[in-house]
Formats: sequence, C-alpha cells, structure tokens
Amino acid sequence: PKLVRQFYEVARKCDSVLCCRVSPKQKAQVVELVRDWHQLLAGEVPVTLSIGDGANDVAMITTAHVGVGLSGKEGAQAARAADVAFSEFRFLERLLFVHGRESYRRNATLVCYNFYKNLLLVLPPFLCGPYLSFSGQPIYEQLLFQLYNVVYTSMPMVLFSLLDRPESDLQPDRRHKGYIPGRQKEYFNMRVFMIWMVTGALQAVSLTIIAIGALGDGSVANGFTSGDLWSLGSVIFGLVILGANLTLLFRMKAIFLITVVASAVSVLAHPMSVFGLDLVLHSVFLRGTFLFSFGSGSVRCALATVLAVAVHLLLGEHLLAMTEPQMDRLTPESGEGERMSSIEESGEVRPGAVPLLELTSNESLPSQEPRSRRNSCFSLVR
Repeated sequence: PKLVRQFYEVARKCDSVLCCRVSPKQKAQVVELVRDWHQLLAGEVPVTLSIGDGANDVAMITTAHVGVGLSGKEGAQAARAADVAFSEFRFLERLLFVHGRESYRRNATLVCYNFYKNLLLVLPPFLCGPYLSFSGQPIYEQLLFQLYNVVYTSMPMVLFSLLDRPESDLQPDRRHKGYIPGRQKEYFNMRVFMIWMVTGALQAVSLTIIAIGALGDGSVANGFTSGDLWSLGSVIFGLVILGANLTLLFRMKAIFLITVVASAVSVLAHPMSVFGLDLVLHSVFLRGTFLFSFGSGSVRCALATVLAVAVHLLLGEHLLAMTEPQMDRLTPESGEGERMSSIEESGEVRPGAVPLLELTSNESLPSQEPRSRRNSCFSLVR
C-alpha cells in the first residue's frame, strides 16, 4: 500500500503516465488505483474513463465509471463491452466537451423541473382547502389530472433532453470554461434545487389567487355560475399546464420549431380535452365548463390568463436566473485549465494536472503508427 500511494502521488503531479507491458488485469488494477486513491487523498468521488480498442482492454473498460470502446482492426470486443463506442480516438473530445457536458446540464435541469412542475400541480388544491372546508374534495377532473405528466408536459421534456444545447459544435475558446460548471456542481446542488422549489411554490400561490380573484365571485351569466368547483379547477389546471410549459421553454438554450410546436400542442391539448369531455362525452363533472371558459366567461378567463402568465414569468424567470452558472465568474480550480489541455496536448509537465494514464499491452508500439490507432487505452480521472 505504501508503494501504491507513492506511485499515485507521483502520477498525479504528471501530465501523463505511460505504463508499458502490462496485462489486462494490471490495466484494470491501475484504474482501480486511480479511482480509490483519488477519493482517499483528494476527499472527492472521482469519475474515471477508460478507452481501448481490443479484447485485452475489456477488463479495464468495465472497471472504469465510463468505458469507451474503439471498433477497428482488433475487433469489436471492446466496443461491445463499453458504454460508448466510436471508430476513432479523436471523437473522444466531442464526447467529453459536447455530449458529456450537455447531457449533465440537461439531466440536472430535468430533475429539478420534474419536481417543480409537480409541486406546481399539487399545491393549488391545498391552497383551495379553506374554501372546501379541508374536505379533501379534488378541484381537478381526475381523468385530466392523470394526463398531466403523460400528455400535457411530456413531449417538451423529451425534446429538451434530446436536442437542447447552447452550441452545435466545439468552440475552442469556450469549451474549457463550459466544462467547469459541471465539475464544480453548479448545475445541480441543494441551492439550485431549493430555488426551483421556492419558484414553484410562489407561482402556484400566485396563479391560484389570480384565478379565484377573477372567477370566484359566484356571478351568474347565461345560466353559468362563475367560480363553481369544476370550472374554477379547470381554469387553474389550464394555468398550471401553461406555466409549466413556459418555464421549460425559457430554459432551452436552442429553440427549434419542433420544440415550440410540441409546447403549443401540449398547452392546447387541455382545452381540447375539456371540449371532448364536456360537449362530446357529456361529463357530469365538467358540464358547462367549456362554454363558460370560452363563452360567457371568456373575457375574464382571458384576463386571468394574461395576468397569471405575466406574474408567473416575473417571479419565475428572476428566481431561476439565479440557478444559471455565471460563466464570467467561474475560475478553474487547482489547474483546471491544465487538466483540460492535458487530454489533448503534449508538452512540458504542468504541476497540478490530473494524470493521463496510458497503458500499453505486451506488444511493442510501432512508432510510425498514429496515436489514435495504437493498441492503447487511457484512464482519465475527474
């Protein structure tokens, strides 16, 4: 153990470490060494990545947190055992600085958004409790309530997770700085999560108060009573759907036509559902709701919607802007820029850079072959 520790302490001060003539088992052991000793000495859980192109690299690929396999002259065993597979080593840069970075950002936003949109949904019935003597009477039509996560808010989330990114290609002058927020956990932490929850709570309170204030006076027009249980609940439910989709739309870094169409369809699906249940299926609970919302009470419903959207965005965007990393204030920590450069550059040793471990098999390396085609693997530690 003493020699292992000394080996790692020396290795972490180097830009790269070359381990020659090692067996497949030893390759995996080196990855374990980096993973375990970095956590012990640095006090943080590392993320290791291994890349190889042959069957003798499978053990090392499966040992690392992220395994990358190259399919080429030595077969497809490494690619089959890996989490990610591609044909050339040069694609590793794009995997890390585009797909890896953006996948983390999108997933962090998606986790917070899922809790947010469901808080926005369930809080208005609780706020309406005093008007219902806390009887537990629901204000949403239960069939529509079940469709909230399935129909009304699902497709925009899927498209956001697949398509959203601030830039389509690598920008050499920004890729290192764009990678830093993820390493410093700026996208997902307790502070970010609590801001999302506070935002959802404030928006739920505001749209409930606006809906009750605009439609809860009990006036009668054309045979319909304003503010009855189901019509008021239907309006609140529609405002929740509209607010949730607007919040996600404003989180998108790249606006595509398909994302805008999906958001619009998700919002319009609610009045279409109310129309079908009220006028086509003659639902007992929603009887007269569509005619009131889009007929006799359409002016007040429209004013309530405009006011609710304005307050929703005023509260939400100001608070959620606090969850975005301030790129101009982020600074690399302990050689961060050098660590990024050490992945692709060779040259003089930079103190503090995370070691790039190159493990070669027992065969000698032909010097005339390009580096991307050599029988080698790399272990990176974050």
